[in-house]
Amino acid sequence: MTSQHNESGNRNGGHDGSEHMEAIEPIPIPEETTPLLERVDATASARASTAASPSLYPNALIFVLVLIILADVSGSLLDTPEVRLLEMAVCRDYYRVHDPSVIGPPPLSYVDEKLCKTYEIETTLIFLRTKKAMLGFIPGILLTIPYGRLSDRHGRKPVLFLGILGQTLAYFWTLLVCYFHQTFDTRLVLISPAFLIIGGGSRVLSAAVYSVVVDVAPEDMRTTVFYMLGAGAIVCDVIMAPIGSWLLEKDLWLPFRFSSAILIFAVVMTLFMPETLAAKKRIPSPDIPETRPAEPESEPQSTWQRILTSLRNNANSVTSALGVAWATRELRLCLLVVFLFTFNLSSGALAIVYTSVFLNWPISRVGYLISANGMVTLGVLIMLALLSQVLERRHGVRPLALDVNVVRVSSIVLGVGGLLMGLPFKWTIITGR
Repeated sequence: MTSQHNESGNRNGGHDGSEHMEAIEPIPIPEETTPLLERVDATASARASTAASPSLYPNALIFVLVLIILADVSGSLLDTPEVRLLEMAVCRDYYRVHDPSVIGPPPLSYVDEKLCKTYEIETTLIFLRTKKAMLGFIPGILLTIPYGRLSDRHGRKPVLFLGILGQTLAYFWTLLVCYFHQTFDTRLVLISPAFLIIGGGSRVLSAAVYSVVVDVAPEDMRTTVFYMLGAGAIVCDVIMAPIGSWLLEKDLWLPFRFSSAILIFAVVMTLFMPETLAAKKRIPSPDIPETRPAEPESEPQSTWQRILTSLRNNANSVTSALGVAWATRELRLCLLVVFLFTFNLSSGALAIVYTSVFLNWPISRVGYLISANGMVTLGVLIMLALLSQVLERRHGVRPLALDVNVVRVSSIVLGVGGLLMGLPFKWTIITGR
């Protein structure tokens, strides 16, 4: 869905370029004044005409930022309540077999959290959460490239809508299983990642958001916008994590009531999002003819043949990308850093359970520790931003060298923090976080 403004801009740009080209006689020998250069000017004119419309900036960018903030608020609100919800489900299943007398009256059937801090229950909880997280990565691995092509052909809006819708459905499936625990087995929460086939999961959603920023934001503002997105996520953790913990102290289901309303509003809000994809990427200009080599006609393929062809093309794309990424030592090192960082994020979800058991804290109290962690991270980011400005302007330090040193220091600090969390002392766990 392209706005009329972009379509008219595309046509006007193409019309000007084509008239300019027609005014020049073709010259058989390429020179500096041949139509080749004029064709470049026409292409540049078309590109300029299909660039982000002034009407889209900053309105569309603000719209997307608000949408992402809503999603971050909902997620940060459930940092600890989601862990407690699954712990309650596993704990209830355990005592339903071993001691049903400790289970409260239905339909909520609460169990005292102190009774849930046993090895069997916490181990089952950890394996349940890690399996759920692992299955959640599969749709993103398989569907990132297809949804990327969909975004480039049909626009960012449908991909954003499907991404938020899929995650919302997965979220509500988990709530459904845990609330109707007398009907559904707790292990059925492992089906929730299947809903991420709709939209491809968080990775595809993040890529679509970045594409919107590139479409709309001026080039000199893009880095600032990306930093705003990162800072916004941290601010949401700082503010919403303690609110989620406070609501969890009142009642287990109270945070989910607020989060559900926010998610539903975000899905509906996506329907009113303006399309930001440049018109030239979806609608060929009528004034600039596209010359394509003639392709031999092929027999129509069946549905399974098209699926197999798509999977084969995706596999070839991934193989080619890995081959390029593995070509140099620097790129291999970057891949290793990305892998370790992703592993750290995945294991960070287990830190809530680990901290709660080791410190003998209720899970709601751990949420305040998450907020403190976010405040430290935000402070470090602000300090790094100011330090980089001072070093670049006053001491002439190159940005690349500065970035490399920041990555090195950050890696060392993360390693020390992980080591402190592994030590069997209460103060080291809090400091490591």
